[in-house]
Amino acid sequence: MSIYPVQLLKRSIPVGPEDPAAMNKIVHDALGKDLWRFFDLLYTSMVLSGSMVVFLIAAFLWRRSVVNRVSLRLIFAMSVCDFIQSMVSYKNMHLKSKVQCRTAGFFVDYTTASSIYLSSSIAFNLQMVFLRKSRKPLPKYTEILYYVIPLTVALLQFTPQYIWAAKHGYCYTFDP
Repeated sequence: MSIYPVQLLKRSIPVGPEDPAAMNKIVHDALGKDLWRFFDLLYTSMVLSGSMVVFLIAAFLWRRSVVNRVSLRLIFAMSVCDFIQSMVSYKNMHLKSKVQCRTAGFFVDYTTASSIYLSSSIAFNLQMVFLRKSRKPLPKYTEILYYVIPLTVALLQFTPQYIWAAKHGYCYTFDP
């Protein structure tokens, strides 16, 4: 059984450059009794990503040598992005203006893409550390590139889309 009514999946809700508060009310009314499942998943996401951040901070304070790996620091950055995304998604349910809606939408999309690109960066780091033939240590600047490149690519991916959406009166980039 689906969490959401079939009507919502078929886009029976008019989506466009309307008031975000009215849009939230329409979605809340359409979901009705199944809305608690969405909030339950959102709270679970916040708790899990927040507890990963707290765990890695505690491990760092307890014994720095345990978390003295680039891949663990990238996991920490990814967990912070997921936590921000969960918090902004929760706040997104109670928006009052178009500017707040656009800002929240940008941060949700940006932190989601950042998490994906950071996970790719983790895979690349592990490949460079364990699978390359040379056992020479990597230069220090490569760790900075593991952070800068994914965050910059995510920013370059979503900034033009949100500028276009703002010029055309949309709240999100993928509104019809």
